[in-house]
Amino acid sequence: MTELRRTQAGIFSENDTGFVDLYDIKEAVEDYEKGDESKLRKILIPGEIISELLPVVQANKKSVKQLLTGKPIFEKDIIGKEIPDKFAVFEGERFIEIARKTDEQEIVARPEFVMQPIS
Repeated sequence: MTELRRTQAGIFSENDTGFVDLYDIKEAVEDYEKGDESKLRKILIPGEIISELLPVVQANKKSVKQLLTGKPIFEKDIIGKEIPDKFAVFEGERFIEIARKTDEQEIVARPEFVMQPIS
């Protein structure tokens, strides 16, 4: 085999206008390294798309800094009481993390993925 073609991955399919192959990515990265980031910006998809795949729970604004370090989620860290088994945590429109509900006494959920802020 010389090449493998994926026609769908999760919510993305090759029929989407934004679907790219490895050659497109390679070219975009090469252009980026030469100072032109336009192709790469067209390819990159914001992390906030996760809200189309998982239920969203809003974080308490005061807890965001700690949540971004991967701390467990307590009731005081979120707005609302109903917690799905797996969910995306947002603060307004900002994606914070993906978390999974836990049966631990005071801990509501633990993070599985934390979006690190760009410095």
